[in-house]
Amino acid sequence: MYSAFTENHIGICLSGGVVRGAAHIGVIEGLLEKGFKIDAVSGVSAGALVGLFFAAGYTPRQMLSILKSINWFKTFNIGYGGILGFKKAKNIIKSYIPYKNLEELPIYFNACALDLYSGKNVYLDKGDVVSAVLGSCALPFIFEPVSFEDMLLMDGGLTDNLPVRPLKEKFPHLKIVCVDIIPPVYINQNLGVFGNLFRSTFLIARKSMDEQKHLCDMYIAPPVSHTSIVDYRKFDELFHIGYNFIKSQIQ
Repeated sequence: MYSAFTENHIGICLSGGVVRGAAHIGVIEGLLEKGFKIDAVSGVSAGALVGLFFAAGYTPRQMLSILKSINWFKTFNIGYGGILGFKKAKNIIKSYIPYKNLEELPIYFNACALDLYSGKNVYLDKGDVVSAVLGSCALPFIFEPVSFEDMLLMDGGLTDNLPVRPLKEKFPHLKIVCVDIIPPVYINQNLGVFGNLFRSTFLIARKSMDEQKHLCDMYIAPPVSHTSIVDYRKFDELFHIGYNFIKSQIQ
């Protein structure tokens, strides 16, 4: 790993990327195996969901098992303000996370979301766990926005898909590993209505990531571009991609 990592205490920043979030779990497993202590986590969208479970005390293997046990096609209901709603998803998270508020988590955790009322990114480390994380995951058009205090939250990855800044500001002496699971992919075809919608969304997110990369003490992008962001059969493969990649980066 970079020579800057003279201490084994680090923070991690986890990008969004839907199903590819399983690669984050593999990265965490590899870091822990090498003796690193993760003192703080920031995440957005899928990265926020993974980060929440880790901050709540789950091991990477436990997280992978939970991912594989959930029937994702029955997780969402009809939404209001989006195609899908989070009523069922809220109950699932509550069944696994024994903490009501973010500040109660054993490990510091920060979820990035976009407040539709103010038009600004918000970085949440206090308040209701479930609303904060699902708000961070609420991809526009696909999912309904989530009420959180006096805000209406949507996926923060649109405007900050690598939320490393809040960790650097709160823990200025902590080295931060940033994990990017939506590496740039170049195409030359019309993807259709939904394909073009997703493509344009991720291009916007990609721009925000390129602007934040310089803040990372270590930036890694596991080779996941060949995998679909919505293929729920690939959790094991994605886990091992993240695990093997971070192990290859640590000397």
